[in-house]
Amino acid sequence: IMSGTNLVSTFIRSDNKPALVLLAVDASKNTKKLIESASRHHKVVCISTSYTMDQFSCAIGASYYISCIAVLDRGFADMIVTKLHESDNHLSLQEV
Repeated sequence: IMSGTNLVSTFIRSDNKPALVLLAVDASKNTKKLIESASRHHKVVCISTSYTMDQFSCAIGASYYISCIAVLDRGFADMIVTKLHESDNHLSLQEV
């Protein structure tokens, strides 16, 4: 897992792309635009969730707010997508 706008954005553009990118509901418009655009251009699945930056931070044990998370492992990413669909009807999935 990678977190943070700059790191996730750079990683999306790399040769070793993430399997999934998650966006917090309260991420800034600029962050959402940057990550969604990069994901679309580089064919990376990006999901806008209903979870907040604080919830993301708690989930990965970060002491600072996290607006986006990149998941590297395909199996883990698939499990996350399945669980999100089971528990949250307010997902915005950007299929590529």
